Amino acid sequence: MCCQGYIIFLKIESSLFEKVKYFADSKSFLFEFLTGEWVTDMSTAAATQFYNAHHFEWDEDLLSRINCTPCQFPPVADGTKFLAPLKKELSDALGLKKNVKVILGFYDGAALAVGLSGLEPNVGIVNLGTTAMLRVPDNQPALDKNENKRIQAYAYKKGKFLNGGALNNAALPLDWMRKNLFEVDLQNEILLKMTNEPPLISLPYLTGERDSKTGPYASGVFFGIRRNHSQIDFARSILEGVAYSLRYIYDALQENNLRVKEVRMGGGGVNIKVWPQIFADVLGVPVTISSANEMALVGSAMLAFTAGGVFKDLNEASEKMLKESKRVAPNEAATKVHEQRYQFFKKLRETLAPLYKEHAELRF
Repeated sequence: MCCQGYIIFLKIESSLFEKVKYFADSKSFLFEFLTGEWVTDMSTAAATQFYNAHHFEWDEDLLSRINCTPCQFPPVADGTKFLAPLKKELSDALGLKKNVKVILGFYDGAALAVGLSGLEPNVGIVNLGTTAMLRVPDNQPALDKNENKRIQAYAYKKGKFLNGGALNNAALPLDWMRKNLFEVDLQNEILLKMTNEPPLISLPYLTGERDSKTGPYASGVFFGIRRNHSQIDFARSILEGVAYSLRYIYDALQENNLRVKEVRMGGGGVNIKVWPQIFADVLGVPVTISSANEMALVGSAMLAFTAGGVFKDLNEASEKMLKESKRVAPNEAATKVHEQRYQFFKKLRETLAPLYKEHAELRF
């Protein structure tokens, strides 16, 4: 649960909140059930926003503001190394050999990063599903210099961070379009075709967005609708609008001295064949798609094999375990067009930002 969840819990169920002795994330709860060890990993602790990434401990000052103390939260361990024996009764019930150990591991987004890249430096990790994320490993936390706070830093072990941001809306607005407006073939390569006419621009924010300026009041917008625009144009504008929104995060990484030489992409959205090409063209870097599915599970397996001594490190695990991948190179001509359109998209997004809240208050 992130800090907002605790605050909502405190406000809505204050009497119950006061009775809580311990707080646990779902993974630490399950780990305790399996092993008897009360512990969480650093990446999961960091995701709560109550973990101090400078001192690598629960932040006593922040917790005091919701009337909590660090002792109410599990101890934090290195998820790449912490192993505990499976309880004997569970091992017997499952018919497993003796001395089976359980790896603490990472939260799902960090496990996906392991699965796609082995946490290789300067490689951007994109999960493209109902929502989306872009993160890049580094030895330092990236704290956005921009007041908009477009990116965050999650510590996954001491001196190691996943920096980046996420989107509420990726495949979600496509599903909305197909269920509520019209069906369209998202595998049609005509979606890559661009003309010299003014483009239809989509701000695909059906469920708000995560940066502080666009925020929770944001809603969806189609801008520049003309008589000649077809169903394909509307679908293309959503695909591009999501890519432009991720470019917003990509720019924040660049501005905070994090270089991304390539992107490795997973998630159900990669099955829309034109979408990785759009991302490559918008970001201007190659996009690699793994042929394997469920890369977060692959990443968790890589962590277990490495901790168990099968591989010397995650890079070796990545080299040995990952299947052949498809690499999509940016189209130079398309990248130039998208650069111009992205700059307009950014201006439109930032111009509308203060109007979203005003619009949300038009109720009676």
